Amino acid sequence: MKAIVGETCEGAWLAAAEYLATASERSEYNLVVEITNPVLHTESDHRVRRVVDDFLRRHSQNPVTTVAGTIFPASDYVRDGARGVYEVYPNETYPEIKSGWGRYAYRIVRWPTNDGDVINPLSVLVNKMKQQLSENGLRMRACYEMSLTDSGIDLPLYDPRCDGKRPRNGPCLSHISMKIGRQDQLHLTALYRSHSYVSKALGNYLGLADLQAFVCDQTGLSPGPLVCVSTYARLETDAGWNIRPVLQLLGDARVASRGEEGTDSDDDG
Repeated sequence: MKAIVGETCEGAWLAAAEYLATASERSEYNLVVEITNPVLHTESDHRVRRVVDDFLRRHSQNPVTTVAGTIFPASDYVRDGARGVYEVYPNETYPEIKSGWGRYAYRIVRWPTNDGDVINPLSVLVNKMKQQLSENGLRMRACYEMSLTDSGIDLPLYDPRCDGKRPRNGPCLSHISMKIGRQDQLHLTALYRSHSYVSKALGNYLGLADLQAFVCDQTGLSPGPLVCVSTYARLETDAGWNIRPVLQLLGDARVASRGEEGTDSDDDG
């Protein structure tokens, strides 16, 4: 187990990825990353993100914003507000992009119940928080989950009916827990069963931060820490590159975080 703390999504990702580069087999079980200010994005963060995007595009991988969009439809939210998340995305956007097992962003707003109905778990969660915040006296601070269950107070991500049959290429984000902190901050914890740190992790962090910011917008809470627990995290080298360009990526990202010029090299040899 390794615990890493960073202020921003980009800074925490870089620190965690650099740690994995030194770990045995460049992987770790139970990697815990805390992002203390997930909605903050400095100029240094933007430079790091550009370095990562350049690497991913050169290797025909999705940029970080596309990965983030699998967790939360930020563009629909910016354009159409909460209606964009609850209605436009599942009814218009998602049918145009659906592939494979689907998207987390769809599952958190459309989930089939055992009796054949369909619920919007994210809306249920937000309304439950609003109710607690509007009541005087003791608040329920630890009952807001996005899990594999089928309850109306949960926000499901893992569906054992179909996902349990996928040994690979299935959803890796298993559970999201939200808590109301003592200072009316929204704490978010995400659990990943497997986490690819080159192609996915930074986009995952940003998507989770977008989701957290949305719930804060809807409830009036302020963003608290975002914690990501990866039961297995790795610097993958089976997606069209070997370890040399990955190490170069991390070096360029670190240089970019300091505002310096990188080497702009991409040697896959």
